[in-house]
Amino acid sequence: MEKLIKLLHCNNPLFNIQLIQTTSILVQNVKTQAHLYYIFAHPFLNELIQYQHDWKHPHHGEETLAPFVSFLKAMTLQLNDETINFFFNDKFRTFPLFHEAVKFYNHSNHMIRTAIRTVTLKIFSIQNPQMQQLFSGLPYCSYFAHLACFLKEHWKRMDEHLMSMMADEKTVAKHCEGVVFETEDANEMLFYFEDLLSQSSEEICTMLTNALLKYAYLPTVVKSLCHI
Repeated sequence: MEKLIKLLHCNNPLFNIQLIQTTSILVQNVKTQAHLYYIFAHPFLNELIQYQHDWKHPHHGEETLAPFVSFLKAMTLQLNDETINFFFNDKFRTFPLFHEAVKFYNHSNHMIRTAIRTVTLKIFSIQNPQMQQLFSGLPYCSYFAHLACFLKEHWKRMDEHLMSMMADEKTVAKHCEGVVFETEDANEMLFYFEDLLSQSSEEICTMLTNALLKYAYLPTVVKSLCHI
């Protein structure tokens, strides 16, 4: 696996895609706990997670992202209270697996967003005290504020579409599609929040609730009622 680390840093996008896919298949097909511990304990996985892929590359960016997110999902689903220790450092407050995953929480691709939510749900459900403490401080706690703001943006765009429909009847069909699209995405986020609140620790639930109240509900729902 040391050779794989060297090959990873050759900066060959096509090879890296193949390497990500192969590693993902390997992780998914590990049958014994001993083999799983051996693979997770090796620094190669964290190297692969932290490698600075060029996501904006015109030809290979999106091609690399899809298998990379699938790899994160496959690996995260294999984690438990003990194996999670291989992927964070409470002394230096680093958690590359979580940090790299949540970069794509608002990605335009629905499948990418769904996979990232699966990754975070699994991580938040793991009852590891040292890991859980990381989420109470920066930069990890900011994830909840970003989620709340993302939900608020969906609501704002829904309102803009509705106002445009009322202002110009000729654009009803166009803006109706926009309302449906934003509503579906907002509802999916609400279901995600419901899962988070039912599976996460009390501290995480409190942070999420406070973020939703401050960045989503108060600026939109409550504020709109004040003008009635």
